[in-house]
Amino acid sequence: MIALGLAVGLGLDVVRTQTAPAPELTGRWRLVSVNTPPATATELTVSAIAPGVLSIERGYATELVTELYRVDAPPRGAEFEAKRVGSALVLVIPGQISRGAAPSTPNREEVWSITVANELTIDLTDQFGSGPLARSRLTYRRVEPSARPGENLVANPDAGRGRAGWKFFGDAKVEACDGDPCFVIRNQGIISQTVLLPEFVEGTCLVVIGSGTSERAEVTITGKPSLSGQFAIADGSRLLGYLSGQQMLGQPPVPNRWVTLWGVFPLPNGAGRVSLHLMPAEARDFPQNGSATRFDDLGIHLFPSETEARVFVDRWKGRAGGR
Repeated sequence: MIALGLAVGLGLDVVRTQTAPAPELTGRWRLVSVNTPPATATELTVSAIAPGVLSIERGYATELVTELYRVDAPPRGAEFEAKRVGSALVLVIPGQISRGAAPSTPNREEVWSITVANELTIDLTDQFGSGPLARSRLTYRRVEPSARPGENLVANPDAGRGRAGWKFFGDAKVEACDGDPCFVIRNQGIISQTVLLPEFVEGTCLVVIGSGTSERAEVTITGKPSLSGQFAIADGSRLLGYLSGQQMLGQPPVPNRWVTLWGVFPLPNGAGRVSLHLMPAEARDFPQNGSATRFDDLGIHLFPSETEARVFVDRWKGRAGGR
């Protein structure tokens, strides 16, 4: 319950029944254009997260940037403006004038539309102040979720590409762990990733697995590595169930010893995505104290049966069993 409360408090995959804005845009898209402008996202993931609100994750070589857009209504707080114009969606992104080392960014308008070939085209118009307009076009191709039995669906599972593929909240980062990168969380930080699932197959089982360790020595779950998550339909607009229990909470017998975290879950009917959250557990009267909780070798795997899923778990080797 504590883990769920933290996830809800940080807005992690909090979904509800709704009419999804721009449903034809939801899903994952990969850049196919060449000769693109600097700092162009190579992947986009579009989700409906609340009535009239789109989340757009822009994947770059070394980071993942998430933006929220209010569709056909005034934006609130950190949201940007989006509006329907015919069959297109127009995004309005204000520029920033830098007073430090970071470069200034122009005011930008993006016109998103789907072609007859089911590709996403984005027409960009950039302008610094009252200067000339700079126009360009990007083309993205839809990434259809698919997986072979046992294939790892998690992007960047071992932190080998830094923060790419993950969202970081609070005191969370990538650090070297005995010379090898891993995900490190202190206090009440969270690291999260959402995975799109292939078409539902009757009887499919999902395995969540990974390695975790903690610096805490007390007999308490506080600071111990914990995995959690949720199932949802493909556009993220309706929650179908939670990932919890089993061995999703690690209990290292001594500080800094790696253990395996795992759970085997039947795939709910209609599941199109699953979220995965990494966080330190916390018990009442035992607050976080700045100690490090570490994760590595994260995985989400699909199998045709529970038997095959459990055989995979029994044979799996992460940092706890040798690499």
